[in-house]
Amino acid sequence: TINECIHFAVPMLVYSGQRYDQNGCAARIHFHQVGIIGDKDLDDSTVILQKMNALLQEPIYRERIQDLQKNYLQARAKLPQLVDAYLATKSSTQETTITTSL
Repeated sequence: TINECIHFAVPMLVYSGQRYDQNGCAARIHFHQVGIIGDKDLDDSTVILQKMNALLQEPIYRERIQDLQKNYLQARAKLPQLVDAYLATKSSTQETTITTSL
């Protein structure tokens, strides 16, 4: 879900389930100002609405998610070449190992 929000440049209102890596992901969203963290145990509908309005009205969240999206799309475009280069390196390493062990 975070990946999709970055891909489509959607600021996030995040409620962590307190499991696995959710707290860390929520902390990064807050740190990079691409969203707001909510507290599922404390936030009532009024607080949720206030946080949603902040996401929509405060330009920093839209600006930051658009910056992150730009970097994400640039990195994603380079990914196939990086994977190919990595696999080529691994392939030549394996060929050297096989040749020297014969």
